[in-house]
Amino acid sequence: MAYKRAAYSCDLHTHTNHSDGRKTPKEVIDEAAEVGLKVLAITDHDVIPPEFIDTEDGPVSVTEYARKKGIICIPGIEISCDTENEDVHLVCLGCDWKHPFFRQMEKEIQGSKLESYRTMLENFKRAGYHAEWNDMLCQTGNIRHPERIQKKQIFQYLADSGAASEWSQVKKMVQTNSELSVKRRKPDTVDIIKKIHETGGVVILAHPYLIAEPVNWQGKPITRKAYIDELIDAGLDGIEVRYTYDKTSYRGCQSKDEIAEEVRLLYGDRVAILSGGSDCHGETKEQVANPRSLGEEGITFSYMQSNQLLRNFLIKYRKTGAVFIS
Repeated sequence: MAYKRAAYSCDLHTHTNHSDGRKTPKEVIDEAAEVGLKVLAITDHDVIPPEFIDTEDGPVSVTEYARKKGIICIPGIEISCDTENEDVHLVCLGCDWKHPFFRQMEKEIQGSKLESYRTMLENFKRAGYHAEWNDMLCQTGNIRHPERIQKKQIFQYLADSGAASEWSQVKKMVQTNSELSVKRRKPDTVDIIKKIHETGGVVILAHPYLIAEPVNWQGKPITRKAYIDELIDAGLDGIEVRYTYDKTSYRGCQSKDEIAEEVRLLYGDRVAILSGGSDCHGETKEQVANPRSLGEEGITFSYMQSNQLLRNFLIKYRKTGAVFIS
């Protein structure tokens, strides 16, 4: 399969089938090499990044496999935060993945997800839609690993079952109909920033303009900008500037280029990292109307080299087998 050449050489926001992506980590790395990426961050939702991938020669560390393909692979995670607000996601990179915090966090998040997802399917079933838990697990390929199920996969299942024509419409149904929606317990944003710093990582706010206004902060409504100010005061390291807003549920009137310019203007001198990523899930046009491609958004390699925090990742993950810190 021929892939379109990446517009950016560094993509710091991507997904695999360890969460809601379609492809294995190996397949994503292979594609990244083919489209010309130099740096790839795999940031699956709420799960610790894999240490090894299976190859014909047996298990190989993720960073070693990527290195042989000419790519620096940065292991990461995208953590969904803030129970009262949608799409508050933190991309975390360069952590000590063996820190006890991650096992505990993963366990707590998986429990809250399974509880809320079962309830959501029951809500759709009561509303007259076809929505069966085991059927959903089979169709999404998670029958053996229900803990890996992601909300987007459930939206896709419901769309395929006739609730809507595509998953994004199901998402809107849930957002606008209180009888269908469920608010699951999510980690506190400020707590996550502190914990990630304790594990040696950096925290980047993903797709900031997907955060709907007003934002509920400590029991009162505030603007998105005021909310981001609070996160910066709490130690936020970076913010996603380049992002595929044109291929998401973004409902604003600004183009992705206008958003990028505004984010740079507002936060360029207030955070250490101005990040970028495609949020690619490995989908095709047959699966979604507007699939995202690796490197469609991201940052340049020159910026990666010039930024002190990001340059440290280039040094750290260029070394063989440097995924986990003991």
